[in-house]
Amino acid sequence: MVKDIRDGSADSRPEKFVIFGNELFFSANDGTNDGLWKTDGTADGTTFVKAFESMEQPVVFDGKLFFAGDGELYSSDGTADGTAMFKEINAETGPKGNGLTSEPRDLIVFNGALYFSADDGLNGRELWVSDGTADGTTLFKDIIPGDDPDDSEYKASGDPTSFAVRNNKLYFSAEDGTNGRELWTTDGTSDGTVMVKDINAGGDSNPTFLIGIPVPPSPPPSTPPAMPPAMPPAITSDFKVETSFTLSGSLSDYDDAAKASIQKVFAEEAGVEASAVALELTSGSVVVSATIYFASQAAADEKGSALAAGILKDEGSLLTALTTQFQSDGVSTTNLQVEALTSPQLAAAGLSVGAIVGIAVGAGAAAVIVAVALFHYLKKKKPTGASSSAKV
Repeated sequence: MVKDIRDGSADSRPEKFVIFGNELFFSANDGTNDGLWKTDGTADGTTFVKAFESMEQPVVFDGKLFFAGDGELYSSDGTADGTAMFKEINAETGPKGNGLTSEPRDLIVFNGALYFSADDGLNGRELWVSDGTADGTTLFKDIIPGDDPDDSEYKASGDPTSFAVRNNKLYFSAEDGTNGRELWTTDGTSDGTVMVKDINAGGDSNPTFLIGIPVPPSPPPSTPPAMPPAMPPAITSDFKVETSFTLSGSLSDYDDAAKASIQKVFAEEAGVEASAVALELTSGSVVVSATIYFASQAAADEKGSALAAGILKDEGSLLTALTTQFQSDGVSTTNLQVEALTSPQLAAAGLSVGAIVGIAVGAGAAAVIVAVALFHYLKKKKPTGASSSAKV
């Protein structure tokens, strides 16, 4: 047990976990302080952040935590002073305004933006989007325009819910007032927000528990997994640093966008162009091999040391870098684990040995992504008796 947050036999009910920076944030109640909490994994480092009577699942977006708190959209930098209402979406009290809170729900990052459902008091509960600014937080699509046919005092609601990202599209359940509650999708444009299919013609199909899991085709049992062609770099040389790791489970949209995110992580840390990072992937569970090329041995030595002190320092550093880049680029993940290992080459270079760290990332379907990473630093000429590559 990390900490007995609430003394006695009563439950503190910690839930709604999300990693942000180097800390884990969640909701809990110690009997006095009910709301947002955080922990660094120690009892002394498990502390109260800010009080909320109600909280929805937080997500990380644009370098902040976003969540629904006490019925409106809040953001946090992880401190009490930095936790504040981001935008009062429902501030209307006119004839059609209900004067209540907007109750944002189902926050999800997609295509570099934050999507959710909310009720602004004028348009009913509809699909909203935010670019990370208050002015850029707007109604995205009014799926059912007009008044509620059962009560003209209120507006009709498309009530989008159960969001999931798959293959560069956001899927959700909604109703348009004509076809009942059915499966919808958006490509990030208003015109591209449409019903996928009227599954139950004349009624509601009520699609729920949507999970965005890419399912690659399985090869015949007698055929080994095919190796897709490597992403050829524009820059190659004899001076390089290599790394390999395996992703398995559910990583939404593992496509060119996700590959580009991985390239960015290594390219930015190594101080090279993304084109100097070559990626090679297998099918199925997705084994990624990355090679970073340098112009000289001196550059490889210098940047290899920077990598060792940076994202390759330990498993937490790599985890933070990958998670931040995926979230920034709108690649949806649910749970991420990284296990960093070493090799004789790493030990000879003085690089550190990591342990296992598991975290919950964002909101969405319950799935597991396990990343097993083996990093090894190669000199221009390999040491006598040393292998030029390490195998997992």
